[in-house]
Amino acid sequence: MKILYFIFIIISALVLIFLFADIMIGYLNYRNIFQRNGKMRKKFEKIYQQDKRELKDFSNAQLINIVVEDNTKFEAIYQDNNSSKLVLIVHGYGQDKQSLHEWSKLFKSIGFDELLIDLYFDGGVVDGKTIQYENNNINLWLDKAKGLKDYSQIVLMGLGIGGTIVMGILPQKDNRVKAIICDSCFDNTLKQVMFLNSKKKFKSKLFMKIFLNYLIKNKKINLKKLDNCELLKQSKIPILILHGENDKITPVEMAYNLYASLPEKLSQINIFKNSGHLESIKTNNYLYKNEIKNFLNKYNI
Repeated sequence: MKILYFIFIIISALVLIFLFADIMIGYLNYRNIFQRNGKMRKKFEKIYQQDKRELKDFSNAQLINIVVEDNTKFEAIYQDNNSSKLVLIVHGYGQDKQSLHEWSKLFKSIGFDELLIDLYFDGGVVDGKTIQYENNNINLWLDKAKGLKDYSQIVLMGLGIGGTIVMGILPQKDNRVKAIICDSCFDNTLKQVMFLNSKKKFKSKLFMKIFLNYLIKNKKINLKKLDNCELLKQSKIPILILHGENDKITPVEMAYNLYASLPEKLSQINIFKNSGHLESIKTNNYLYKNEIKNFLNKYNI
């Protein structure tokens, strides 16, 4: 009898340990990858300190800001290039607005004012709720633009995860937004996370499964439903898809999937040879610039 009791205690303890481990693995992955924690906040604040020193990298820049839903203050680099058109550029994962310098020069050269915005903690959080926050913040920046100048034509450009953010406004209506440009963007958030996990040296399918179940059960986030192809199907404005042929972070096949989701009359795609993730602007600068310029001219922007 004592042996059975002992076995029961051991089994019960193992079950409790497994359940605890299940929750902790999911939580720690969520916190490490997605959550806006104190460490990220310090990094975020450090970036803003650098911005005030490094605005000299931009010819005629000024810092402007908005205060968002959770009372976080966001700054953006605004450049008035004496244009009636505005491009709002959204950086990718791990970037910040300072890293948009090359895109800033490009759009200035083709006659645009520029608004280079920051995402939550330099783009280091990409869960479903944060993406929703970012979609709302894009609309706040669009409202802010109304006070800057009477822009009748606005183009949104998203890099990497920034593409998902700008696509998120498609179900909404702002008739000033005339086109969207996406560079190195993925088609589905779950597919992107799974692809990146498959490239890790010490990957674990079990830990990933626990993590995804944790997101669904505890955070009510289903990454599979964060599908950019579905968003593009709702588009009533032209979309330009740009991608590097040798992208090792977001496979080029995802660009073709995005392109296939759009009506032919509203879609355009260019795959740049010998280019990796967000590298096309440097490796194929002349072609990259002309592709964007021709696309905008095609739709009288």
